[in-house]
Amino acid sequence: GAGLDEFLKEQSKVTGLAASVIVKDRILWMGASGIANKHTQKEVDLDTQFMIASISKVITAIAILQLYEANKLDLDQDISHYLPSHIKISHPYFPTCPITCRMLLTHSSGLRDSEIGLHLWRNDH
Repeated sequence: GAGLDEFLKEQSKVTGLAASVIVKDRILWMGASGIANKHTQKEVDLDTQFMIASISKVITAIAILQLYEANKLDLDQDISHYLPSHIKISHPYFPTCPITCRMLLTHSSGLRDSEIGLHLWRNDH
């Protein structure tokens, strides 16, 4: 614990960060260091919220691959199969081509961020 606290404080190139060590369902350590808001000089604490942005892609990919390894998900199955029946996802320009988890993981579905919510989430299928 104390060694990790010192490590966080030594990260001078990082404005602010919070971290934890979790094993199974048990939190072994939590710590925070640095500045959350450089204008107000508010310090980072364990309740500071961070925008995780693209880090969520890694977490999602790990979860999907764990489901695949447990034979609970087929990477080549249409993703609509895993969603509630009233939600169907299809490519706006190729509606008969299924979108699969493998395509989403490898960025080969042909979908763009600008299309999310505009054409994909339809209840009329």
